[in-house]
Amino acid sequence: MEFVRVLEAMNALKESPDYELHRLTTQSPAFFDETVSRHLAALEEELSALEGEAVELAREIEELMGQAAPGSPSAP
Repeated sequence: MEFVRVLEAMNALKESPDYELHRLTTQSPAFFDETVSRHLAALEEELSALEGEAVELAREIEELMGQAAPGSPSAP
């Protein structure tokens, strides 16, 4: 019975995306570097978009309140 449980656990592991990522990075270290680079680029793009959104929201707050929002470029 224990043997069957171990086989099932191994099969479940091999079907997981984490196992596939581990297998690919073990076989090709360059794959890991490429994956990290793609994720960093995506995060930097998202960060830039969020920073732009934050600036726009700060402007809207300034307009609504009639004064510079804390942390905005026009705040003292």
